[in-house]
Formats: sequence, C-alpha cells, structure tokens
Amino acid sequence: MPRRQGTTLIELMVVSFLFLLIMSLILGFYVYASGVTRHRDKKSATYRRVAITLDKVETELQNARIYVVREDQIVYTLARIKNRVTDWDTLGSLLLATTPQPGQKSEIMVRRNNRVEQHLAWLEPGEKLVFLVGPQYVDVYYNGKPKSDGEPEFQILRRVLVEKY
Repeated sequence: MPRRQGTTLIELMVVSFLFLLIMSLILGFYVYASGVTRHRDKKSATYRRVAITLDKVETELQNARIYVVREDQIVYTLARIKNRVTDWDTLGSLLLATTPQPGQKSEIMVRRNNRVEQHLAWLEPGEKLVFLVGPQYVDVYYNGKPKSDGEPEFQILRRVLVEKY
C-alpha cells in the first residue's frame, strides 16, 4: 500500500511541543531580563538621587566654618565676601537630617534663624545620612535601605573639606 503525502497527527504534535518549549524558554528569559533591568533602573535612580543630595550638602558646606558636628546635624556659619574681605555670618545655620518614625521619610534641610530656609532632599524609609567630623573635613555617609541580612544595599561617602572654628 502506497504511503500518502502529508504530515501525521503525531508529527504535528511533536513540532507543536518543540515550538512551545522553545517559546517558553524565550519568554522565561525575557521575564527574567525585564526583572533584572527594573531592579538595576531602581538602584540607579536611587544612586542618582543620593548623589544629588550629597552634592547639595557639599555645596552648602563648601564655604562654611563648622562649629558642632553631631551624627544627624551640623552647626556652621557661612562666609560672605564684602569688598574683598571675608565676613562670617553671625547667625549660625543648622544642616539637619531628621529622624522620622519607622516607615516615614526623613528630610535633609537647612535651618537659619530657627526656621526652615532650604529643603535639600527627602530620604526614603530606612535610608540614613550620617555626619562625622575629621581634622579639616566632614564625612557625609549615606546608608541605603537594609537588605534582608541587615546590611545596607549600598553606602556612599562624601568627604567635604571645611574650616573648623
């Protein structure tokens, strides 16, 4: 008996199974790559936001005379130049990193004359900005949100050269 030309049902099922297998592998890779990209984008956005915040803090302290540095605040005065003579502001300024309730954002702000003059940034819940003083500098540490093991996701240090009183 001569064989008919064409495909059998078994051959179609095998081809369909191979097609579905290949497509599911491609889709799985695509879903995984999308998740990795989303995570990297989020981490990159956080890094840029923190870098901008540290730039603002550095700009604020660049021409300052530091009096007191605590973990969450810096008391300083700014230099004003009049007629080529440096004149130090008599009213102190306070760079403050607020400590919020758990789950709330903290604020980085500058206070002058006992009122908020400049808002520098918001930090997400779990993030922290810490100030430490050295001989001629102030270290500004950013600690990211803690991961499940308790360690920060990433840390950034910015050293600002200043004049101490």
